[in-house]
Amino acid sequence: MATPAHYGNGRSARRHAVTLARNGGGLQVLGEGIDVTYPLATLRLTEPFAHAAGIVYFDDGAHCEVNAADYPALATLAGQRPSRVVRWQRHWRVGELTRNAFTRQGIFKPTNVTLAREAQIRQVWQSVQPAQPRMPMTLLLRAMPASFGPNALALPNGTVVLCCRPANYHWRRWPTCS
Repeated sequence: MATPAHYGNGRSARRHAVTLARNGGGLQVLGEGIDVTYPLATLRLTEPFAHAAGIVYFDDGAHCEVNAADYPALATLAGQRPSRVVRWQRHWRVGELTRNAFTRQGIFKPTNVTLAREAQIRQVWQSVQPAQPRMPMTLLLRAMPASFGPNALALPNGTVVLCCRPANYHWRRWPTCS
């Protein structure tokens, strides 16, 4: 397996085009003026996100950015199994089922936010959105039981549930949507 990547040595901001390949029990990074091998057991890989490049961190402070399409093979090579979150992301229907189950059980109750306040919240939501999101994002405003606590939930299907405190809840530091 030869995988193209971009290497940063951790000392300068310069990006180097390299190729990653297995070399015995290690990962060889090979490029112009670069030939270093890192033991597979020491690699730290970030969790992949949609079509974003994955990052492999090395013990000496260096790192490589790997194309999203090549990242699963590299993770397998390094002996890393996808986390539960990554496995859920592959199955966006899980997020939809979770949202529907929470709604049916009364956990996600419609909020009593005024139209003016909802417009403000949605304006802030739009201002923090990436120009070109990797997946469609949906914002739901929901009143939650007091026992749920302040929270926001990001579901694998791109839905973010902003949990508003009940109007009669006494904890003043918990943000209210109303």
